Amino acid sequence: MSKNVPYAQEDRQWDARFYVPTDDDVVNLVTRVMEMGASGKYKYLLVSGVEVGTRPQNGDYRLRNVHMCIITYNKISKGAILKALDFKEGQGYYLSPRDRSKTYSGWREHHLKEFPKENTTKLSLYEHGELPRDVGVKRAGPPIMRTDVEKKTKTDDICREIKRLLELGTKDAKEEAFTKYPRMYITYGAYKKDLSSRFWDLYDPDSHTHTILEDLDMDNVEKLTVQFLKTICDEAGFPIDQKYKTPQLAPTTVLVTSQYSIDASICRQLLQMLAPIRIRIRYPSPPPQTKKD
Repeated sequence: MSKNVPYAQEDRQWDARFYVPTDDDVVNLVTRVMEMGASGKYKYLLVSGVEVGTRPQNGDYRLRNVHMCIITYNKISKGAILKALDFKEGQGYYLSPRDRSKTYSGWREHHLKEFPKENTTKLSLYEHGELPRDVGVKRAGPPIMRTDVEKKTKTDDICREIKRLLELGTKDAKEEAFTKYPRMYITYGAYKKDLSSRFWDLYDPDSHTHTILEDLDMDNVEKLTVQFLKTICDEAGFPIDQKYKTPQLAPTTVLVTSQYSIDASICRQLLQMLAPIRIRIRYPSPPPQTKKD
């Protein structure tokens, strides 16, 4: 069992393995997972086909089990997942937050591998939702080689040419810069290189249609500030720090999802802003009332 993970620990992505000795246990587990998918609270669910432990040195040798991928919209605790599954903990299980160093596709492929499935024609018993796309995955395949033009040109001249093409600002110019000088472009001229620490520096008007602020709550508003939210609502756009250019205003569509109303989201932030003002201001006391004869 995953005893090291407390029942109260919360996360949005969970990796699980449940031991199912009988076919009835498999049916009950899949039925519960289908009910979870129908509830609308889960972004992605996957139940693998039944596997059998193959390592004699491990405690799960020859024990039947299924693997699960669980991704929710909001954080959920380990205890809440076990309660939703109505799983008999005495049968044995593993339930832990997903290893973020692994890719989503690798996570899914690992649970759907043929070995050691009981039935290789049933690699998965249930799948719900869409698996998130991997972001920032290293380029696969052979290394990028320098072109003949790049080999014969000095580094300084290449950087000047890349700068000239990027200053044109067109998509064709960017493609030309990469086609002529692929290695130098990735090293020195790649768009938005090393700018991922800022909010909007990865926004590319040629590639993106809108920006999403998902699951906005009071804590997010406190970190972003109300002024930041007012800025993204400006029809004139907001500043984008482009490479080799001064910051410019770029209009975009911002989609905000939240379980709270606008008043509830910003009320606490406004109260915190007014607190020091109330301390400084001393309201005059009302004049004493005199009794009339």
